[in-house]
Amino acid sequence: MSGLKAQEMSSTEEEQATSCATPAAPPPYSGAVPITPPHQIEPPLITIPKLLPPFAPHRPFPPLMTAYCIYSLSLSTFRQFNICAAANKHDILFTAQLSTGFVPHTPLGSRPGIILHNGPTTKDPVLAAAGAESISSSTTMSFNTRSVVILPPVSAPPEATPNAMVTTMMRASRAQEDKGVVFRLSVVVSAEGHRKEEFEWRKVGGLGAEGKEKGYKMLRLAPPGEEEHEVVGILTWPVGTIEKLTKVFTLELKGGALSGQLGERVVLMMLVTASRLWWMRLKGQTAKGYVAVAEKTHGKQAQGQEW
Repeated sequence: MSGLKAQEMSSTEEEQATSCATPAAPPPYSGAVPITPPHQIEPPLITIPKLLPPFAPHRPFPPLMTAYCIYSLSLSTFRQFNICAAANKHDILFTAQLSTGFVPHTPLGSRPGIILHNGPTTKDPVLAAAGAESISSSTTMSFNTRSVVILPPVSAPPEATPNAMVTTMMRASRAQEDKGVVFRLSVVVSAEGHRKEEFEWRKVGGLGAEGKEKGYKMLRLAPPGEEEHEVVGILTWPVGTIEKLTKVFTLELKGGALSGQLGERVVLMMLVTASRLWWMRLKGQTAKGYVAVAEKTHGKQAQGQEW
């Protein structure tokens, strides 16, 4: 538990900045979200720097990443999967480890979830993590759809330790327009002025070349006064028996995430939350009915709130 306390005490960059934020209703939902040009909201002459060691990805993020199951004679078959470049299962970028909790030396501590390692093995440094809000909220019957998302700080000195990582919250809710499921969170994208942007995974169908795939679109929510949101990522689940036995998910970068305008930290957030959504989906926690019960159980005030 000492590791958990240290991590929580150090996670101030995003938690403190939003602890008094007024809950905001999710924007209207539309199943067909138009792909729009990137919002011109960057301050002039300001660029988002790359993540620095020890939090820098060991390789650049490719436009397309596929998560593959691991089959072996060890227990790791059921506890991890590889995230690979494009559709090449032999080109391993990162390894995602399923943690059952009670591991003090990880950012999640006692909370079960996904730990993303910066390399092809679980011995590589931790790059990010996402999991249940608490050990008690991890069970399906808790009807708790809130997730902690642990990311590297926007800027950190070379001597920084994993305890320097910061925490934000991802919450599920039903969109106002058609009660579709959305998962929303806010992320600091620039240390200059502590500038935040809001992002949202929206459950959609009709994805893929043949329109048979299901998954989510990651939206970069428009600033106040604007109506259209920018699609910055597409998350799809495998279809067909063979694919389901070999693949976990596919993540395609779009818009500002593809161009690099949003920086590595946002892409890392997308990757670790996509892994978290996969795990929640297996437990039935992303279903519309489950999210509806969660809203009634825990109240709508807790949904969509920025931490």
